[in-house]
Amino acid sequence: MLQSLQAEGAHAFSPAPVKPEIATLSRPWRAIHACDSVHQVLSAVEAQAMVGMRPYVLTPQGECLKQSCFRSRRLEAPKPVLLLNAWGEVRKWRRNLMETEVERGIAAANADLVHAHCFAAGMAAVRNCPAVVYDFCQAIENTAPTHAGSQGNSRSHSQSKDLSWLARSFAVAEQFVLTRAGAVVVHAGTMREDALKRGCAPENVFQIPEPLSPEVLDFMAGPESLVPSKVPGKTDDQEGIVFFAPDVCLQADPAAPQQAINNIEFLLQAFALWRQEIVSARLLVTATAACAAALLEKATALGIADFVFAIPADECERMFAESHVVIALGETSQSSAPENPVAGSSAVGPHNFPSALRAMIAGRALLAADSPCHRDLSPHGRGLLWFRNGDVRDLASRAAFLARNPDLRDALAATARSHLLETRSPEAVGCQYDAVYQRVFARRKTDGTTPVAGIPLQPLLVCF
Repeated sequence: MLQSLQAEGAHAFSPAPVKPEIATLSRPWRAIHACDSVHQVLSAVEAQAMVGMRPYVLTPQGECLKQSCFRSRRLEAPKPVLLLNAWGEVRKWRRNLMETEVERGIAAANADLVHAHCFAAGMAAVRNCPAVVYDFCQAIENTAPTHAGSQGNSRSHSQSKDLSWLARSFAVAEQFVLTRAGAVVVHAGTMREDALKRGCAPENVFQIPEPLSPEVLDFMAGPESLVPSKVPGKTDDQEGIVFFAPDVCLQADPAAPQQAINNIEFLLQAFALWRQEIVSARLLVTATAACAAALLEKATALGIADFVFAIPADECERMFAESHVVIALGETSQSSAPENPVAGSSAVGPHNFPSALRAMIAGRALLAADSPCHRDLSPHGRGLLWFRNGDVRDLASRAAFLARNPDLRDALAATARSHLLETRSPEAVGCQYDAVYQRVFARRKTDGTTPVAGIPLQPLLVCF
């Protein structure tokens, strides 16, 4: 009976991993982060400050914040931009860049470089500043509502369709920013592909992860972060091998319940296969009440209900600590989870991350689907074992392999921690930004022209 427990893809281009203890900064960059809110850039500017840069945050109100002010102000969320008002925002950002002094006699536009984090700031910067980095997190036509849609008007759907020309025009305008910036920074492989489709030269797009927070790093440095997956003096048959699948149901799109059902069927079919070989295996699945019922039905049909456990979401953190292997499914189970929604905030903990990253932070062996979201986490597979996405037999064989090899499980956990420290510590991320800034500064405008490398601006087809 089902129980509730109580007690090879394309690699994205990015700067090379950096060992923080040997990293050196090329120069103390005076970088202006033009953004909608401090919350938007806090993790990046703190990482840059830790390696010796001099980052400033320029707000839409024309405030220029130094490092000492980053944490002292309320971290407001960015407000959505209306497309009908966007060109007015561009004019405001131009005034901010040209008139706000970051230091006595130095306007923001004349700093070492401007790192723009929103469309309006990016458009103003590429037209008025000699060295510009554009942070491409989401296409403007996907983030900015039209005026009609924002007013809650009953005719908003038809009016939004009529105004689709406006979204198309801004998509082209953002393409101009992307191709004229000295470099484009993205934080996910999907955004890199989007930037390339919009005309960016491949060598001009840099994928940089969000840094881990100090709280997460403190946890990883503690002795509890790497607990051996095998209890001394006990065999695996005596102890039992616990597999934990945290994102089968909870990360599925609520509007598409069939997605969760497909995840359950895939996982249980694979578990039934590997349990034939590993009789001590148990499977824990984080599930809602509806998913738990489906889990029971399908596990009973496969004859494995006594070895499958549904757990509530509030037990999830304990299961990361007590399981032997964490199974992270593919794109459908990860797409709705932001990588680091409050990076740099004092509230950041491992529970805010996608399950694959949480497993690596918790020091658990990770068995992950070979999908773009997981390639972003570890492009070359350091600290985890892949299985072919959607392949039941491949998942079963690799799960059984990990169950038979406790030393490998421990080695994967240790390697995962090293990988995170080398690629996602604030010092490592700061040095990755340094590499990008070196390139941009070397190619800055000195004669009133904008250097453009690679693909020229091309007409953009946007379908609605």
